[in-house]
Amino acid sequence: DWLVWWLPLYYEAKILFLLWLVHGHFEGAVWIFDNLIVEALNQHQGDIDASLERSKDAMKRGSGKVMSYLFENGASLAAEAIRKSQSMVMEGVVNGGKQSNSDRFEELSDDGTATEPTDKRKAKDSKKGQ
Repeated sequence: DWLVWWLPLYYEAKILFLLWLVHGHFEGAVWIFDNLIVEALNQHQGDIDASLERSKDAMKRGSGKVMSYLFENGASLAAEAIRKSQSMVMEGVVNGGKQSNSDRFEELSDDGTATEPTDKRKAKDSKKGQ
């Protein structure tokens, strides 16, 4: 709109075009779909089907990796989550419901072992650099 607003009768032509599109008597949207969109889809149907097939295969491979990781490590991940939640609950009970200053979450490395939170590592790194 910002490029053509200065054209004479632009807004009037735009309203007429929109009316042509949506009015049931003219069926402009149906004409555009049948004559333009369907033709474009038919021309590129092979490419579209090939892309969908590649996407489907990639999803199968990716979900297979996720499922195998969860199958192999799911029990230990669940046990660790339960242990952390229990310790947080017990910590809250001991502290009378007040939040402590201890770190609530740990980051996991690529092999699934817990590491220091990033902000603590940054603080240590900045102290080492001084």
